[in-house]
Amino acid sequence: MLVTAAASAHSPGATILMVLAVVLLGIVVGIVPVVIVRLVAGGRRTSPARHRPEPRIFEPAPPEAPAEAPAPPPAPIAEPLGADPQPEPLVAARLDAVSERHRDLYDEEYARQVDRVETLRRTIRTRLTLGAQTNEP
Repeated sequence: MLVTAAASAHSPGATILMVLAVVLLGIVVGIVPVVIVRLVAGGRRTSPARHRPEPRIFEPAPPEAPAEAPAPPPAPIAEPLGADPQPEPLVAARLDAVSERHRDLYDEEYARQVDRVETLRRTIRTRLTLGAQTNEP
């Protein structure tokens, strides 16, 4: 009730002026300190997207004079064992076992689905024949 009494005491022009004054005060209190802090802290900073590095100009490397032959690589510390044959990879055996297992699972699920479809067909046929028999006069 106090708000409506205060609002009705002012003309519409005065109300608009007060609203504009409050908005202006909010801008001054909210934005001006941020601008001042940025100016004091180091000025305007650019975003990394706007910053473009200076182009680099590469000069070709000067031709090198023929140097001495490179030193031979050092001899290995231990001789590799050449007598042991390489073990057969287990991955191929695992892949065969996995594909066989998947094939078995697929076949089992396919058989289940065939049984379900056949059961459903029998049920539908039975209901259709029973329904046809009960509807006959």
